[in-house]
Amino acid sequence: MILISTTNPHPKNVKIMNATHSKLLTTSAFTLAFILSTLSFAQAQNQHKTDSGSRAYTAKIKELNPKLTKETVSGEAILIVSDNTLSISLAVKGVSPDLMHLMHIHGFIDGGASTFPPLSADTNGDGIIDLIETHKYTGKTLIPFNADPAALVIKSDTYPLANKDGLVTYQITIPLDKLKEAIKKEYGIDKLELENRTIFIHGIPEGQKLPDSVQSLPGVPAYITVPIACGIIKKL
Repeated sequence: MILISTTNPHPKNVKIMNATHSKLLTTSAFTLAFILSTLSFAQAQNQHKTDSGSRAYTAKIKELNPKLTKETVSGEAILIVSDNTLSISLAVKGVSPDLMHLMHIHGFIDGGASTFPPLSADTNGDGIIDLIETHKYTGKTLIPFNADPAALVIKSDTYPLANKDGLVTYQITIPLDKLKEAIKKEYGIDKLELENRTIFIHGIPEGQKLPDSVQSLPGVPAYITVPIACGIIKKL
């Protein structure tokens, strides 16, 4: 059973953006996205000077299923691997306000490259590209963006909550060894590769109408898992 929350649990190890950033985003959602990109990229470049193993990745988040959202969903995610940690920063605007949105990295177990689901992914012709229809293009759900990504608990109530303006942010740093061990045990993936995997943003309000043909995971309502945006992870 999936847990749904209408209030932000603000788990301690998820760093919620400070009030200054929130105020900036109310004026311009991409202000924070730009700040995140600039600061994270600068951090990655600086770390490269002292740690040859550092790597930085980005994903431009673009809308999927625009019929389901009132605003254009867009944003950016930055992922930095350094000093045996994975740092994730994300800012996305245009999502449903005051709603907890499930977010994950999706990918193929065999390491194949993900592609952005085209309009033809809507194989049942109901006008919605549902979660199941994305699997052919992006693979399965792998890593959740919740309070403890390395635990790989997909059904959780600690995903980020969007603010009243439809902006959702997420920032966390996790031990890479723990994540790799969990990925190996759960999915049989020997080497964790981030490039060419997909970040998905899911969810619309419970009362919003969806065709009965929209598919979801067993026992999970479609309004929770329906994808509203995604982006392919690329190495900087």
